[in-house]
Amino acid sequence: MNKEDFIEKEKISFSNQMDPECVAQSENKELKIVGVKYEDRFEKRTFTGKEYSYYSNIEDIKVGDIVEVPTRYGNSIAEVVRTDIDKKEIEKIKDYMKIIIKRIDKEEFFSKGENE
Repeated sequence: MNKEDFIEKEKISFSNQMDPECVAQSENKELKIVGVKYEDRFEKRTFTGKEYSYYSNIEDIKVGDIVEVPTRYGNSIAEVVRTDIDKKEIEKIKDYMKIIIKRIDKEEFFSKGENE
């Protein structure tokens, strides 16, 4: 990868990061803070590893929801493992947090593997 490609990739990665204060003000509602675990790369449709914090503007997001999230390496699938995280917990990382892209239909997601 040459220097220009690297710079472009980083720009795209950081363009997914939004200022939560601005988003919250423009939508006239406060974003929720949730914890997710990414889908395991080797064992599909399972979610393991470290918990990562994201902002969410999905009104009724709950534990167990499957979501699409932006990561440094592109979009990933994740499962919500915790909701209503206190702002104090994310104080040091809030400038780096991203917003969940969308919720994925859980039934459809888990039934994909049965037909393969």
